[in-house]
Amino acid sequence: MQFTEPFNSFFRHVIQPVAKKLGLEAFRGSDVYKPGIILDDILRNILESEVVIAEITPGNPNVFYVSPLT
Repeated sequence: MQFTEPFNSFFRHVIQPVAKKLGLEAFRGSDVYKPGIILDDILRNILESEVVIAEITPGNPNVFYVSPLT
């Protein structure tokens, strides 16, 4: 998901409230502030998640990763 409008509002006003009602915590890659390789953090969070929502419009080849697990 892009980190610009209207995606920021969609995340705050749609995804987060729905996740909360379901007893889940929604967060984005930009919410993870750790030293290290961001791709490792992304893959670990995907593997540890109960649910993954992938909002990938508009297409951006810079954010399409192939997991080494595939």
